Amino acid sequence: MPDQNRKPERTEKRGQIEGAAVAQLRRQVEDLQGRLAFQEDTLQALNDVVARQDGEILALREQMATLAEKLKDLTYALELGGADTAQERPPHY
Repeated sequence: MPDQNRKPERTEKRGQIEGAAVAQLRRQVEDLQGRLAFQEDTLQALNDVVARQDGEILALREQMATLAEKLKDLTYALELGGADTAQERPPHY
């Protein structure tokens, strides 16, 4: 009968070890889930910033094209007559 008493002890210890391992795995999974959620939030925030900056870049490109066209017109006007457009009277005078 002493052999029968040892088996339940081994089974009980094995169950405790397995239970501790399962608990540790659960904690690790929960930690990984938390990290994943944080990374998803960070990725979304970065995506929002990139989208906003893309819009700003497009607006700046349009402004730059407009200014380049104005500069081209002013350069052409100066080459033609050398007139200072700032000194000219507005058309309503």
